[in-house]
Amino acid sequence: MGPWVLRARTGPGAGELVGSGGCSLYTSGTTTVWNTAFVLRPQAWGQGYAQEVTAAGRRCAHALHPDLPVIAVVAAGNPRSRRAVERTGLRTVCRGPDAKDPDPTAELLLYADRGLSEDQVRALTA
Repeated sequence: MGPWVLRARTGPGAGELVGSGGCSLYTSGTTTVWNTAFVLRPQAWGQGYAQEVTAAGRRCAHALHPDLPVIAVVAAGNPRSRRAVERTGLRTVCRGPDAKDPDPTAELLLYADRGLSEDQVRALTA
């Protein structure tokens, strides 16, 4: 499984591209998880697409490999993405610095559908 193309279902823009998202396998060290993610065009924000694709990705991931955790990594400063991920039942398991952001105060949140071991968290946040 990998990212899906998201298109508007109804309205004057029916069929238009609104973004992409879904779940894909991610391996870091000896840790393998399903990583759920989404990218939406600004005009699609606030319409439920992020929550819908995250929930659909989780369902497919659990059907294929229910033994693997489903995670999401979200910028702490992105409340829309945080809410979308939280509404699907993922919970924060770790909060830490965002090494890829030039702002030294930027933080990332690691969400998961179950508890993760310290080794898993370390592998996923390295």
